[in-house]
Amino acid sequence: VIDNKWTEASVEFALAIVALVFMTYVVREFGKTYEKKMIGNLAALPTTIVMRFSDNRIDEISKVKYHKWFNNKGEKYHLPLSLAEEQEDTQSDNKYINAMKDLRVYAYNHRPMYPRVYQELKKYNYWRNLYGCKKIAMVLYTLMAIKEFVQLKEFNAKEMLVAYDPQYNVLFGVLLWAIFFCIAVTKKVVERNAFDYAVTLIETICDTDIT
Repeated sequence: VIDNKWTEASVEFALAIVALVFMTYVVREFGKTYEKKMIGNLAALPTTIVMRFSDNRIDEISKVKYHKWFNNKGEKYHLPLSLAEEQEDTQSDNKYINAMKDLRVYAYNHRPMYPRVYQELKKYNYWRNLYGCKKIAMVLYTLMAIKEFVQLKEFNAKEMLVAYDPQYNVLFGVLLWAIFFCIAVTKKVVERNAFDYAVTLIETICDTDIT
């Protein structure tokens, strides 16, 4: 801009935007790939698990109320109303999948009415995508750290940690972010957000009117 090179600056800006958009799609695909693996490890969708009487994330009284709500919506649900009924019904999980799918579609089509559901979904997707690309991120951080280390004139741990020298800015930042990524982005965080979304979704049924 200072050199009046508007064309060059515009092209670089446009390329940066294109690269970022492309990266978001790539990261999303990695996230969706991990999601399939997570569901395989859980042996069911989180939205299915929270509907089970064998799961305690929602108390039994509320769960009975939610199941009755679905059953009152029509004959297509027929959800069990106790753990005993659930254990006898070999199709209970399929019924839960069908019921929660209808609820999810309804909540998505009425996002302004249920902002909390949408916020929990975005939050889950964010952490899912982060974890999905964790290995790639760590490889990139490692390469960046090696590059910065090689470029240093002379490495001195004391200067880096105590008498701070600005030449260590990038290296220190990369190491900090790598440590944060390892600690904060974990399977437990992704699963917790997945179940938070599932519970929030089912708690909205008292205000819905799907048919």
